[in-house]
Amino acid sequence: LVSNDDQRLTWTIGGYYFWGSENLDGPVATIFFPALVPQLPGVGSQTFDYDVTAKTESLAWFGQATLEVLPGTRLTGGLRYTYEKRKLDGIIAFLADGVRDPIFDSVASGRSISESKYTWRLSLDHDFSDNVMGYVSWNRGFKSGGFNALATDLNAQPYQPEKLDAYEAGFKTELFDRRVRLNPAAFLYKYNNIQVTQFRADSTIIRNAAKAELYGLDLDAEWQASSALQFTGSLEWVHTTFKSFPDAPSFDVANFFLPISIDASGNKLPFAPRFTANIGATYTVPVGESALVLNVNNAYNSGYYSEPDNRLRQKSFNLLNASAMFNGPGDSWSIGVFGRNLLNKRVVSQLSSIAFVGAIADYANPPRTYGVTLRYKFGAM
Repeated sequence: LVSNDDQRLTWTIGGYYFWGSENLDGPVATIFFPALVPQLPGVGSQTFDYDVTAKTESLAWFGQATLEVLPGTRLTGGLRYTYEKRKLDGIIAFLADGVRDPIFDSVASGRSISESKYTWRLSLDHDFSDNVMGYVSWNRGFKSGGFNALATDLNAQPYQPEKLDAYEAGFKTELFDRRVRLNPAAFLYKYNNIQVTQFRADSTIIRNAAKAELYGLDLDAEWQASSALQFTGSLEWVHTTFKSFPDAPSFDVANFFLPISIDASGNKLPFAPRFTANIGATYTVPVGESALVLNVNNAYNSGYYSEPDNRLRQKSFNLLNASAMFNGPGDSWSIGVFGRNLLNKRVVSQLSSIAFVGAIADYANPPRTYGVTLRYKFGAM
């Protein structure tokens, strides 16, 4: 339910329901090479045969209201109550060299966890002029916990909900006859029980670090230089730290990547670059009732660590893209060419350590790519 938007007090109230069921069915096999894994003499392969069902049910009620407390000044408050329940049933059969030993089977029957959380939003914004608005906000959110259904031990402890307090202050502006848009912001994120993904030879699991903190600056900009030329850009600097992670997963590289635990407190968060930037330009050339649209865009990333121990790292890179599109009258059709990752940068999609195996990298992000696009917009039926 939503109120009319022409009142001093506006509000929204509503509900949300979700139900889902996921079935994991089939084998996962790992082949060991004795020269590389002398700790497992006589075992050439192992297979985990899954028949696991995980169910999720979530119910939430929420409401938010905005009150104009003074001319041009608005106070917003929102509250949400969420209840979630997760269930896990199934069996994982273990086979060594094709031979099953039921002693090593993992069985879960009727395991369930539930949790309820209150989350909220508080914000204050003020119009300093018709084209400049400032704001401060505090948001509390959470990401639900759950079972590691892909783990080889179905009775392992579930991972806990992740809680986030997000503080932000900034401006939304339109300047110089609305030809320039600048949106600067500063932010501080505080995490508790932050969820961290860990890769293993036979599974991928989620576990909890204790606390983490992020703070930084963000700037989004647009400049309509002329009726034909537009520039866009963004900059972000962020500092990330595990405030407490005393039992972080790591590996003894000199000893066949034996799993060990370290204190990762003070380390950087995975996949969190210190600096990112994006700049683009679009030039539109009218051709009668049609138009030729030229675009170039470059995204810079300063690089990031892939795991909490900060050993493996993706180095800095630029992704340069360009396109030329010819749009027909009324934008009813278009034809064009494009090039992506024109600098042919190698960027990993996965970079991780696996016990007794080593460090692996997956370069699934595409290399330099070219193509042609053709689009036609059919009339309304």
